[in-house]
Amino acid sequence: MRPRSPFTCIRANNLQRKPEPFGLRFVPGAGTITVFPFDLTEATPSVLAGASKTYKVRLALAQGVGMPEAIAEQIDADVETVKRLLRRLRKDGKAREEEGGAWVLVS
Repeated sequence: MRPRSPFTCIRANNLQRKPEPFGLRFVPGAGTITVFPFDLTEATPSVLAGASKTYKVRLALAQGVGMPEAIAEQIDADVETVKRLLRRLRKDGKAREEEGGAWVLVS
């Protein structure tokens, strides 16, 4: 069963930033509803509509898309924006550039 409708955080209250996106899957049972984690790497683009570009870049890297041009095409963003976000992720220790220009997530 796939998720019916995504919950999107549109307000952060007193937080400086919106929290990182996460997925939940609700499965109805006999008199119960069970909640399971949902891997966002399997999510459709509409589920991730409210996610930040930085998160979408990280998600593309998690899916194995490593070239900035391919990431930009996948998330419908400007290549220069993607390159800037990748450099920021490198600075934060979350991604690294490999030989040939491909990027990967750092564990």
